[in-house]
Amino acid sequence: MTARREFWPLLLAAALLAAYLAVLSRPAEVGERYRLFFIERAVRAWNNGQDPLLRLGERLDFRQELPQRSLDGWSVAEPAGTWTQGRRAGLTLHLAPGENPGRLLLDLEPFLAPQRGLDAQPLIVFLNGQRLGEWAVQGPQTLNLALPPGSGPLLRLRFELPRAQSPRVLGVSPDGRALALRFRWLQIE
Repeated sequence: MTARREFWPLLLAAALLAAYLAVLSRPAEVGERYRLFFIERAVRAWNNGQDPLLRLGERLDFRQELPQRSLDGWSVAEPAGTWTQGRRAGLTLHLAPGENPGRLLLDLEPFLAPQRGLDAQPLIVFLNGQRLGEWAVQGPQTLNLALPPGSGPLLRLRFELPRAQSPRVLGVSPDGRALALRFRWLQIE
């Protein structure tokens, strides 16, 4: 009889534990404000605050290495800048508190091989998932992009590069990377 009395509390405890574990295993559903305030702050602290924290008018120099956690689809920094590597590149920037961005300046130059039919590099730019525009980059230039109101403080830039090519495949150099654009600097105003 005592074994039967001990069975029910154990069964109840096991059922409660199973329910608790089921709740914990569900993916968290958090809103944008929560993510920006808690999650992004925790990630920055974990990374010792090494994310690019920009103020309006300050340039991000691509001739220097940037924190890897912020980058995706980039080669290493070189004296003239950093090449995109592949057909997509991304960059996450954090603006200083209270900054309200209005423009994005991108100073870049394309990898071209006119003798092989590559006379322009198409570039499609997205900010926080919203398409900002498309350009055919035919030479070194500074692009001036308008940013939608309320874009900051977290800026997730994505660059689509549909004609990234390897110079080796095109027969113009031994470089095997799929190149599209070399970024020299970026500035937010």
